Parts: sequence; C-alpha cells; structure tokens
Amino acid sequence: MSLFTKYCKEENQITSSLMAVLKNSQREILDKFFEEVIGNPFEAIQIINQSEKNNSRPDAEIFSSFQILIESKINSPFNKNQSENHIKSFDNNIQRKIFLIITREYINTSDLTDLIDKSKNIIIKNILWSDIYSFFNEISKEIIYDEKTRFLFQQITEYFEEIGIDKSWMDRCVIVPGEIAKNEAKYFGLCLWSPENLTRKSEYIAFYCDKKIELLYEIKSWIYYEFNGGVPEEFDDFKNNAEIVYGNNLKEIYDSLKELQNSNIHKWGLNDYVLIIFFDKDKNILQTPIEHKGKGAFIQRPSYKWFDDIKNAKTTDDIK
Repeated sequence: MSLFTKYCKEENQITSSLMAVLKNSQREILDKFFEEVIGNPFEAIQIINQSEKNNSRPDAEIFSSFQILIESKINSPFNKNQSENHIKSFDNNIQRKIFLIITREYINTSDLTDLIDKSKNIIIKNILWSDIYSFFNEISKEIIYDEKTRFLFQQITEYFEEIGIDKSWMDRCVIVPGEIAKNEAKYFGLCLWSPENLTRKSEYIAFYCDKKIELLYEIKSWIYYEFNGGVPEEFDDFKNNAEIVYGNNLKEIYDSLKELQNSNIHKWGLNDYVLIIFFDKDKNILQTPIEHKGKGAFIQRPSYKWFDDIKNAKTTDDIK
C-alpha cells in the first residue's frame, strides 16, 4: 500500500497525496509542475490542504503572491454551486488567481465564467488526473533528482495506479498463487485476500497452482469487508458494511460466500479486513492451461502482469 495519509473521501485522499509530493520534492519539481501541467511559472509558495474560507472549503490551496484554489473530483459529479462559493472566496488583495478543477474527464466550465467579475482577474483551468499521472510517470525517468524525490514519484504513480487514475488497470491482471485460492475461484467465483498484499486495481485475475495457470477471469466486483468469524447471517448486515471499490453484485457475492463457508475449502475463522474479488466462475477466458516449465515456482505471492501477455502465452516464459 502507498504511504499517503487517508481522508474519508477519495477526492481528499488523492489531493492530499498530490500536495504532499509537491511540498516535499525538490524545488525544481514545483517549477516543472506549474509550467507543464498548469502552464504558469511561480515563486516560493505555501501549500495548504482543506483550507477554511467563508462558505467554502476547497480541497487544497496554493498561496504566495498568487492564489490557487483547487477542487478535485474522482467519482462525485461537478458541483456548480460549490465552485461558485470557491470563486467568491478568493482574496481580493491577490492579483493573480486561478481556480483549478482536477477531474477524470474534461468538464464544461463555460457556466462558471459568468460568475467571475472580470476586474478580479480570476482564471478557471480544468486539468485531468491522468495528466498529473503522466507528468510524474515521465519525470520519474529523469536522473537529475535526489533519492527522496524519486521515491515520492514512485509512490504517487503507484498510488494513482492503485485507484485506477491512469486507466492502465484495465489492461492489468493479478495472478494469485495457491490451491485454496484456485478452488475458491473455480467453485465459487471468489478470491479472498489480505488488502496489504493485494493492492493494485486490476481488470482481470488469474490463478497459479501445480506449475500452471489454468483459470483467468474478468473481475466483476472488488470490495472490502471486515469479517467477525465468518459470513453474517443476514444479507443486510453484509450489505451495510461492504466497502465497494467498483462493481456491485453484493447479493451474488454474499450467496457465494455462504456456499464457501459451508464447504471444506476455506478454514473459516476470519476476524480481519479482507479484500473480496468476485467474477463469473463459468467464464474462464483460458482455453488451455499455461504451463510453467522452469525450476521452482512461477510466483509465490500475488503478482501483476499484462492481460494480453497472459491471454496469448503458451508457457509462463511468454509472460513479462
């Protein structure tokens, strides 16, 4: 898992993480970030998370002889009224003002221009989270930065990948080892794993056992759940405490968990926070198993590979 502080809302989590990297990296990073991503060079700055203002609480504020108020959106929709409050909260004594909206997809900001008094010199700018991911991903390949800065780049790009900002997760497959995992998948369409050891969002899941990969599925749902000794008796208890990352299928997942609990496959005594990956057990993508002909195990812990490499592989040597 990444090292960044967690807020309850995903928008606050990711904005806080971005601010932490900018705040703790070399000064050259700030210059490059503002020039390449925002399009403006700036002087020495102060970075604030969740700054409090009159009727306004932007996700972040960057402040110096200029002022940037940041509103970020991941899954929640763009809110014009919220943006209007942010625009009204700019400091009148600051000459350069930017209202920066960071979103997954571009939004129409033309409605906001009518709210701006031209004398206040406020610029509205919309950039994508994928642009920020690309910035850190590309800059991490340069060799001019110190070890701490390079580490922060690695952390922020891995974090973006975990939550699917970069969209590469749609081409990613996690391969899970072990006989229990294979049988859970084959008979119940489930994979139960520790969140600390299976962290990166993926579109596909495969299972490795007895020196071969013979099961490969498209993931339908990915949820977290805290068990207290086993599956709860009432579906509503499960539903109300399930944390959905994507997908849904909660009734199907609950039914599969109940079947699994009544089988001899899993030793139920769970009292822990568990990642549950759900898929259609009858839709195995692999036509023939992928054999591992090398010495030792192909993997011993969950590993991430590209889906096309697995789908087209004849042996594990073909999987990069």
